[in-house]
Amino acid sequence: MDFGDKRKKQKPYSEYERQTLMQLVQQKIDIIENRRTDVITQKRKNDAWEDIRNKFNNSDNVSHKASVAQLKKMWQNLKSRARDAKAALAQKKLTDCGPAHPDIEVEETQLTDILTVKENIVMHISEKKFNDMCEVNPHLASVVDYGLVTPNLG
Repeated sequence: MDFGDKRKKQKPYSEYERQTLMQLVQQKIDIIENRRTDVITQKRKNDAWEDIRNKFNNSDNVSHKASVAQLKKMWQNLKSRARDAKAALAQKKLTDCGPAHPDIEVEETQLTDILTVKENIVMHISEKKFNDMCEVNPHLASVVDYGLVTPNLG
């Protein structure tokens, strides 16, 4: 087997670098976490990630430059760790047993807060969209009030 193209393992990102990424993503969370996949949205996402990359690499105390792909991966890892910690904590609260939850670090708490803000923004947009639909079609509001239909706000 040829391992000639073996990659060097990169040093882990520092706490400062993770905090910097969270702050930069938080400024563009509505673009980054948008679930739409049309061309315009993808262009906005790519531009947002390029802007984040530039600001991240130009930050003080950043030990190594990162590509957009590396920053996206770091962001996905941060979100995953925060979700896992939140789920473990919720399980612990519900069952008062289960696996001992890991100590939730400050960054996971901050990331959970960021994601909660994003969810609230999405819910607000969805409610506004639904209210606008009800203004156009008042019958829709009455059907939903009786529980006959669940609104598809996607």
